[in-house]
Amino acid sequence: MLTDHGGRDDLRQLCTQLTAIAADWDDAGCNDPSWTATWTQQHGPLTESFNRLDELIRRVDPQTAADLLADPQTRTALPRLRRLRSRYEGETERKEAQRILAAPSPRDAMVELLDADYSATTIHSATFAGEVRTKRRCLVIGSGPLPVTAALLLQNTSLALTCLDRDASSCALGGEIIAALGLGEIATEHGDALEIADFARWDVIMLTALADDRDSPSAEAGHSRLISHLAERCPRGTLLGLRTPHGLGELLYPVVDTAPLHEFAITFITSPQAGRSSMIMAQKTRPRVRVQGTA
Repeated sequence: MLTDHGGRDDLRQLCTQLTAIAADWDDAGCNDPSWTATWTQQHGPLTESFNRLDELIRRVDPQTAADLLADPQTRTALPRLRRLRSRYEGETERKEAQRILAAPSPRDAMVELLDADYSATTIHSATFAGEVRTKRRCLVIGSGPLPVTAALLLQNTSLALTCLDRDASSCALGGEIIAALGLGEIATEHGDALEIADFARWDVIMLTALADDRDSPSAEAGHSRLISHLAERCPRGTLLGLRTPHGLGELLYPVVDTAPLHEFAITFITSPQAGRSSMIMAQKTRPRVRVQGTA
């Protein structure tokens, strides 16, 4: 456990450094050509900083985590930190996907990645297996250019998968990865989950940690809007899988708001690895009843 003042100061310094980089990104704009050059220059330092931050997150004691998260300066920095993490992970996944596709054996390269970094996840747990045992079709929202969640599901379940992402290039690259793995059939769709009115095609819906709503003011607000939409539109019996951080993981990922899930039976699966996101499994137990004349 990390309890010494030096470790706490290191955490604060890292957060300040990353927040400053995130502010530069906000000022430049994600589509500004100058930001592309800045991103290329910053990718190495970002990798080093995030690797160090991830290590500290795994080691920090609960009280230190609570104190840091309660700090007003930290709360103010959270939206920018999370946006930077989302951008960083997206770019890193894209580079990793391209590396895997260029490997002599893409399947071996992907399996090596899964074994090294994702050998123990909530998807591997007996609780997760029990929750999805009677399910057949799964939608993965926010699958990205490196569809790790989909690959883990293909390895560990018999679910028929559909990957959905609102970024067309991520869909294309993710589809190439799945095809190269030869693990099974998977459908890839380009689109926005908020534009889907009926989720009856699927009895399991997985929402990745960084899936959000681009029009919301923060990742947490975007996540909540997506969850509310799913809660409203999915039929009775649908199982939602929602990744949620614990401890200092809140620095990097939005916390799941369970308020919209009052018509769901909830099972919480704690991550088997420190620093990883845990999972909320929520099964809809009754249809939403609309009152005439209300929204």
